[in-house]
Amino acid sequence: MGDWTLYFLFSAASRVLRWIPISASLAAARLAGRVYALLPSRGRLRALAHLKVAFPQEGPAWRRKVVRSMFERFAQNAVEVLYVPHLDERRIRSYVRLSGEDAVRRAIDSGKGILLLGVHAGSWELSNVACAVFFPERKYAMLAQPQKRTRRLDRFLNKTRTRKGCHVIGVGELKKMMAHLSEHNMLGMVADHGGREGLPVTFFGKKARVPVGSMKLAGKLGARILLCFVRRVKGPHHELLFSEYEPVQSGDEAADLHENLRCINGVFEGFIRRYPEEYLWTYRRWKHGPQKDVLVLSDGKAGHLKQSQALCAMLREAGFDVRARVVDVVFKSNRWRKFLSVAGRPFGSPLLSWLLPLALTRETHERLSAAFCDAVVSAGSSLAAVNLACAYENQARSIAIMRPGVFSSRQFDLVVMPEHDRPRPQVNVLVTIGALSHVTREDLESDFDKLAGAYPSLKGETRRVPRIGLLLGGDSKNYALTPSIARFVCDQMKKALDGMDAELVITTSRRTAPAVAGVVREYFGQDPRCRLIVIASEHNPEGTVGGIFFWSDVLVVSGDSISMVSEACASGKPVIVFEPHTKNARNKVERFLDLLAGKQYIERVKPSGLLPALEKVVSGRCERPVLDPRPRIIETLKKLF
Repeated sequence: MGDWTLYFLFSAASRVLRWIPISASLAAARLAGRVYALLPSRGRLRALAHLKVAFPQEGPAWRRKVVRSMFERFAQNAVEVLYVPHLDERRIRSYVRLSGEDAVRRAIDSGKGILLLGVHAGSWELSNVACAVFFPERKYAMLAQPQKRTRRLDRFLNKTRTRKGCHVIGVGELKKMMAHLSEHNMLGMVADHGGREGLPVTFFGKKARVPVGSMKLAGKLGARILLCFVRRVKGPHHELLFSEYEPVQSGDEAADLHENLRCINGVFEGFIRRYPEEYLWTYRRWKHGPQKDVLVLSDGKAGHLKQSQALCAMLREAGFDVRARVVDVVFKSNRWRKFLSVAGRPFGSPLLSWLLPLALTRETHERLSAAFCDAVVSAGSSLAAVNLACAYENQARSIAIMRPGVFSSRQFDLVVMPEHDRPRPQVNVLVTIGALSHVTREDLESDFDKLAGAYPSLKGETRRVPRIGLLLGGDSKNYALTPSIARFVCDQMKKALDGMDAELVITTSRRTAPAVAGVVREYFGQDPRCRLIVIASEHNPEGTVGGIFFWSDVLVVSGDSISMVSEACASGKPVIVFEPHTKNARNKVERFLDLLAGKQYIERVKPSGLLPALEKVVSGRCERPVLDPRPRIIETLKKLF
């Protein structure tokens, strides 16, 4: 809507309302706010989500009630702006009462400038005009952000404010602010104006960016600080609550600044807890804060969960304080899971949100809806619908790992998809090679320390000989790791130990068949050169895989698991992949292995080629690049938040 149009509508409405009793207009506005609160608007969803941050102990019914009251008051506040041009001093004094006026009088008597700090709560427009009316002995000015898109309306409002004794200073006009306070006047501004700048300070248990200019300005000019909160009592009547704040001054400027902002936040938290319906919960108070709450959805598959957790680790590397919460998603039936996908593709997130309590078990839905999140992360297609629904309810970022099934990638904020899934080029699709993993040397060393805690001999004094790590998978949809193949592989490894005077560690996976595990024990159970055998289905010590990566000089991996091969390639160690028996000639695992081999990330061999490949790698005749998608993903996450 154009600037002229808005100006005309505003001025016309203001003239018309002049002849309508304010009580009638406020009653109509309250009804309009109540109706709006029933609509599935983004503002309503954001307000409900923010209330989960501030009042986690309260239930959905209480949050809906507060949001309804907030919209009622917001509509009334908007109508009051139209009445301000016609309110004289007598009516303003009759509509507004003061609580804590003594604190203001003491600040005035001090002979210093006064900085009046408020928040996005109550009738902000009326409260500024009221301060100018009640304290005429000091020139009052409010800090306002110039509106470039609605300049005529902005000028009209500023003229109205000035006629009521409330002067206006632009946000960027620092010299005017300093001159105004230096002349012992009053300056009103909001203390919760969130942005990318500012100091991270806790607000209702979650860190938010808090502007530091007010405290620095007060400190530089010696101005007194008053905290103000406005609430609607009934109809057009309001109460202005004042609280005097004495800044902490310990001599440590940085520490004092943080402590003062923390204390000021604490005072306003107290006001908001008493009158939660007055605060503008649609305001994105935590948007640019460093703390990100991430909801990780788990479908019960360890590999999928590991990829989601890897993305959370990358978000931490991007500079955010990540609080991840994992929820196991359980559907009432497989039919419901499929129905969500079918219904969600054409109708989108609003319908999915409505269907979610019907499709999930009660415990799962309660856990999903209990807490706020800034982002929802899931891996695999089965949870794509739940991801979109949860992100919609929390107005959070939706991040899908791998192809999201029948859903379009455009329905998500970010899709991290491996190249072997054949993704279409899109702005929000980040293509990787292999499964997502977060493998750093620090992580591997930590895993090794955990593994060595269970098996101290791994840290014992040994001759420096080639160290081989063997990682065996198991049967899958596309591959079969049979006892005969396992026997052949073990025979090759025996020859490598003999010919290269090497040492070996072995781990199986939970999918490894008992017969294959038996072959491993038969070959290496009594061999002193095999320093460790882990049968994962029986006992899987913490840090096993990462510890083996750290200990080994070369890794030998069965080619049935995209996740395992991807992690091995990210370890920085040479990787040899042998192929189990293939059930399907062409599948995505085959495409993945072809891609890695073509880009020289792995040495891909038949089981019969293991020994020559090991000799080649150990002799140092081949160098392999490290598979590390982290830098690209980290940069993308920084832009996303």
